[in-house]
Amino acid sequence: RVLQPGARIHGIEVMNASLWLHPACPGIMAYWDAYNRLQVELGGDPCVGAKLGSLLSRAGFARIEVRPHTYLFDQREPAALAAMLDYWESLLLSAGPRLPADGDAAARLRVEFAALKADPDAVFYYSPFKFSAAAGA
Repeated sequence: RVLQPGARIHGIEVMNASLWLHPACPGIMAYWDAYNRLQVELGGDPCVGAKLGSLLSRAGFARIEVRPHTYLFDQREPAALAAMLDYWESLLLSAGPRLPADGDAAARLRVEFAALKADPDAVFYYSPFKFSAAAGA
């Protein structure tokens, strides 16, 4: 109703189940789990990216393309890894006031992010989905 027939829509959507950190970071992952539960409680879908093809098709779009977009950072580029980890730390902490009370959760999160930045084997992996589709007639 807001795109002309044939006009394309482009975007990127989350696939939060794809987050993987090495070495294991149980504090970050527990916080991430609470973050995703909050997203669901607020009416969101932390794994909507994988569902985009069907959702766009049902909405009447055509020529639908959905593909994973991979973010992989490690110590080959320590500045890039640190920047991504800083971004994610800030992202997760932004939900802090709305997450269930656990006074130590944010502190554990900060400690584990700092340890990841310093670890010579650190890996950050996340894969949301990019999409494009054409508006139907």
